[in-house]
Amino acid sequence: MSKLRSTIWLAAAGTLLISACSAPVAPSPTATAAAPDSAFQSPAQPEPAPDTATNERALAQPAIDDLAGRLGAAPESIAVVEINEVDWPDASLGCPAPGMGYAQVITPGVQVILESGGQTYEYHGKSLDDLFLCGVDGPVPPLE
Repeated sequence: MSKLRSTIWLAAAGTLLISACSAPVAPSPTATAAAPDSAFQSPAQPEPAPDTATNERALAQPAIDDLAGRLGAAPESIAVVEINEVDWPDASLGCPAPGMGYAQVITPGVQVILESGGQTYEYHGKSLDDLFLCGVDGPVPPLE
């Protein structure tokens, strides 16, 4: 008899434990269309992302101004093709002058490629504040 009582007690405890751990079943709500609240205001719309071309143009402005001066062209006629962060293979910043030697160390820098009149121009430097025009024979001297 005691064995039967233990089995009943164990079965009852298990049933209580299982029912206590299960989620209650709630009736599913019926969908009703709510009337729009006239006092509700939509959250402010996010501002559009800044134009990438405008940002690139601002970053490249020193090079644009230099090239405009060299070409005698309006700065607006010069397009920014690319701005790249570059690890140059040596201290020449990717623009070696013929006959010059350069430290053979990886040198971080930037490259700005501009276009005017169908021709591209490359500006190199250690930063956007330190750009120079790179010609076929190395760095082009600055304008006086």
